[in-house]
Amino acid sequence: MSNIFANVGPTGGVVTIGGSSSQYESITINHESTGTYWVTWTALPVVPAVISSAQHGSDASYLATPGYVTNSSMYIYTRDNKGNLVDEYFSFVMYF
Repeated sequence: MSNIFANVGPTGGVVTIGGSSSQYESITINHESTGTYWVTWTALPVVPAVISSAQHGSDASYLATPGYVTNSSMYIYTRDNKGNLVDEYFSFVMYF
């Protein structure tokens, strides 16, 4: 099993990225709108399993949720504890 991980800034910029496969080199992360990020990569032979987490600190709860995952792209949505879309740091790990 291979993996790719990334830590992403609130405007979509990659803070750190890596993994057990050089596939991570093809990842792009676009900030489409408030709390909405489109992540793309060179197509994998399978649809990856994705785990994500928002990183705001200890003063409030935030969520990062993957959605519409395919073998070449996915959306990640970041929300506050009231369900509102917000721009926030987040991390994700893809397993394939």
